[in-house]
Amino acid sequence: MLPPWVADVLGQMSQRLVMIADIWNAMGLEGEHLQLRIHSLSSHLFLMLDEMHSEEILAKQTIIDSIKELKVKIKELESELGLTNNISETSSLVMTEKLFYDHFKALTEKSSSILQTYNLLKAEEKDLCERLDEPPVPETFIHVPNPEQIGILKENINHLTQEKRSRSLRLSRLIQEIRNLRDLLQQETADDEEIIALITAPNPMEILSLSKDFLDHVTKLRNSLAQEFVKLDDDCQRLIKEIMHIAGRLNIDLDNAVNIQQPVSARFLQHLKEELSRLKKLQLSSLASIISKCQAELVVWWENCLVGGDARQSYLTSEGQELNESLLISLESEITKWKSFYLKNEPLFKALETWQCILSRLRMSEQKMKDPSVLKNRGGILLVIDKEIKQLKRDLSRQYSILKEISVNYPNVTVHGLSILDYLDFSEHQCGIEKENQNPGNVSTSSIKVGNSTKRAFNANKSTLLTPINGKKPRTNLLNVSG
Repeated sequence: MLPPWVADVLGQMSQRLVMIADIWNAMGLEGEHLQLRIHSLSSHLFLMLDEMHSEEILAKQTIIDSIKELKVKIKELESELGLTNNISETSSLVMTEKLFYDHFKALTEKSSSILQTYNLLKAEEKDLCERLDEPPVPETFIHVPNPEQIGILKENINHLTQEKRSRSLRLSRLIQEIRNLRDLLQQETADDEEIIALITAPNPMEILSLSKDFLDHVTKLRNSLAQEFVKLDDDCQRLIKEIMHIAGRLNIDLDNAVNIQQPVSARFLQHLKEELSRLKKLQLSSLASIISKCQAELVVWWENCLVGGDARQSYLTSEGQELNESLLISLESEITKWKSFYLKNEPLFKALETWQCILSRLRMSEQKMKDPSVLKNRGGILLVIDKEIKQLKRDLSRQYSILKEISVNYPNVTVHGLSILDYLDFSEHQCGIEKENQNPGNVSTSSIKVGNSTKRAFNANKSTLLTPINGKKPRTNLLNVSG
């Protein structure tokens, strides 16, 4: 049987539907036009009812979820308080929710006094933990602690109180010993000035931390007699580093020079100073050779990185320039810079090398086509070379596209002062000019103009501008220019 309100609503809807039907009859609607009106009316009506139905389902589910959540919280509270109370559910969800909420509120009020006691204990524990730098007892309850958990908290407070007393006595003894040692040694350690100021302040026991780390630090400070070796060790390590660096430059085996594994001592420090002085004298006599090697290596990395003349200019040395340690350090720094630059951008340089190899092979094939001996041969060799040229042009175009695509990832890389794409276009254009100017069969090295300098461009096998020259022995005077 339908609820009264449903019958009432259906009656009102029926009246309005009859009114609409009368209007449609008066309009003479029938057939397809009538069906369209009926469909429109039913669609709007059912859409509204469906939306309201969904909303009411959601409202019902919200109440059900609330009841479930209250059940869980009540169960948790009753478990922690050691209580049991069964609540009868009614047929009304709203009434059931109210019953559970009222019961939950009563349990919460009952647990408030227990929480108050617990919070006081936690505050005491917090003060002790902060002074001792120890972790507190973790909270394992959800709403309210049970008697066992409160007992564990009290036990931890007792333990921390005893630990505080023990550490206070230990710190007091350490402070007294440190004061006595400082008076005996008449020595201050700069690294520990802050702690020294703390422990020598009035009533230090009231403000100092009682953490294990702090006590360990103070214990180390008590053994300050060993602190005089800290600076000594630093000085020895610094000298060893200098010795190893210079010995590496001079290619000297340290096993035959100085034993750097000796224990730190004042005598060892003096020995290191003497050895460093000896090596510096040797370095001074060999400085020209060392700088020459660095210059040659720098040229190698410049060529690998396709560095233009403008970028090199600031590191070029004149004939009469003084050779000193500062120049050597500057060269070593520049080598490190360009070596790192090459490794960082190696994929691009490899792609450029591939492009240049293809271009070089294309030029060679085109030169073959001009060779009189080839031209006389009207047989298959011309077809082979022509096919090879077409394939190389396709390969060159494909490699150009690859370089164009990856060059956006290397915006700071230039080739002899030009952007990647500008350099490729310039090289191909220059090759076209050389092709017109060269005699048949001539595949010698040509030159291109880059910036304000003229540089070698291509040889018969591979571009000297684009190919790293690690395998070639560099000239040692490549950096020397006339003043």
